Amino acid sequence: MATPDSSSISPIDIGRILAGSLDHSSKIGQISEKERSILSDAKIPIELYRRERLLLAGFAIDFAIVTFLKKSDVGKQVRGDYLETWSTIGQQDAAGAALYQLFVQRCSEYAMAVWALEAGKINTIGLTFLSFLASDNSRAMSLALTYAPCVYFTHFETAKQLLRSARLIKPRAHF
Repeated sequence: MATPDSSSISPIDIGRILAGSLDHSSKIGQISEKERSILSDAKIPIELYRRERLLLAGFAIDFAIVTFLKKSDVGKQVRGDYLETWSTIGQQDAAGAALYQLFVQRCSEYAMAVWALEAGKINTIGLTFLSFLASDNSRAMSLALTYAPCVYFTHFETAKQLLRSARLIKPRAHF
């Protein structure tokens, strides 16, 4: 099946599409039975886990935008609308405001984890994710070390592919 051409989509709409992708990828129903079993054994509420996956995915998309578009005018447009969606969530109600504040906080903390990973440290993304689950259970560690990097890399790569198909980055960019 052919991939739809997104080269005619505006940078602002790309930001909205990336933000909208979080809603589809962070539903409780997408948490596997294996993850649910581990969460239950580790006594971690599924909603806490889902929220942290959402925040990690949100960071991954933001980091991809910044990584590939840097501070270009197009990058500012894409990122501006992406972050505006988060800001809108923060203005909806107290729960939205709390989620938005966590997103802002997590972005800097997950960025440090990615930079540490790039410096050769082992699974800093999973360890950072685990710290937000506030569990010292070995099953929780296994869950975080296995699934958090997948969440991060999947959303980072998906954002990269959308930016590439929209011709906002060159096809040869390797990161």
